[in-house]
Amino acid sequence: MDALYQFLIAPFTEFAFMQRGLLGTVLLSFSACPIGVFLMLRRMSLTGDAMAHAILPGAAAGFLLYGLQIVPMTIGGLLAGAIVALGAGAVSRLTIQKEDASMAAFYLISLALGVTTDLVARFQAGTLIRGVAEIVGGKGGGKADFAQAGGRDAARIPEALAKLVALVEAGS
Repeated sequence: MDALYQFLIAPFTEFAFMQRGLLGTVLLSFSACPIGVFLMLRRMSLTGDAMAHAILPGAAAGFLLYGLQIVPMTIGGLLAGAIVALGAGAVSRLTIQKEDASMAAFYLISLALGVTTDLVARFQAGTLIRGVAEIVGGKGGGKADFAQAGGRDAARIPEALAKLVALVEAGS
């Protein structure tokens, strides 16, 4: 019984960051329940999920510009969410596309932009592909977010892919 106490309860009594985390979790659970029930009753559950994912590029941009500061990441996320909501609303009002379908399309685009923004900050596609293309006896290049290459020795493609994986793992 003492081991169970030490594992489940003791961290919350000993560490202040665990107490703050527990408080944040409880507040979030109380505030999210009414919104979730409302969205379910209105048959808009995809909207909540879509908006939660749509803020990613704004938060990523705030992180890239200002580091791990909460205010710029929050402002960026709110701006990205507003853009997605306004864009999805405009598409659903001006075209025959239904609101849930336009929201899904916009949030997937937004999610892809956020992931791309984060990856481009860490990896340059043109540089990566240039080093890998030499293995297969070819050349390559491109921009930071898009690159392509070609080569003559297809038998060495597994070796080139292994080098690419090593380069990405070294850079992350």
